[in-house]
Amino acid sequence: MSYPVETYERLAGEAREIIARYPQGHARSALLPMLHLVQSEDGYVSANGIALCAELLGITRAEVSAVATFYTCLLYNSPSPR
Repeated sequence: MSYPVETYERLAGEAREIIARYPQGHARSALLPMLHLVQSEDGYVSANGIALCAELLGITRAEVSAVATFYTCLLYNSPSPR
């Protein structure tokens, strides 16, 4: 499952803007703001968001997941319906 094309393009564009804020060779530093971006889209850090971050930063999904689960400010799992 992945984002619809329009959503993917918008998020990828915003993520590239975030990456551009960091010096060359330090793009990975953009990961936390990118995780906040995908969380603002989905309400939590979804598998789609993890895949997007990994793809744009050239790192593995496992590396992205490790960061997402470390920070308590991020909702890693889908919120339970109430």
